[in-house]
Amino acid sequence: MSDLLALPEVPMAVSGEVPEAEFLAEKAGAIRALAKNVVRDVIEIGRHLSETKDRVGHGKYLQWIEREFEWSHAAGAQGREHRKGGSSVGRV
Repeated sequence: MSDLLALPEVPMAVSGEVPEAEFLAEKAGAIRALAKNVVRDVIEIGRHLSETKDRVGHGKYLQWIEREFEWSHAAGAQGREHRKGGSSVGRV
């Protein structure tokens, strides 16, 4: 069954060109590495949002996220939730 999922080896069209299977594997690795950074960054943003809300209070926090980022209350709440690595951000 695993043979059915394997990509067929494609002959090199141009001398020195990377075979397609190797190219795809390299791209998948690069994307996975970048996705880890995205997850880390989203969690860090959530931490900053939570600290801000804790310091200035709910009302000022809502005004601030709307003014600075044009985010709704729901977007701010979702961002704070990510600080825990929860929600879909942890599934990358």
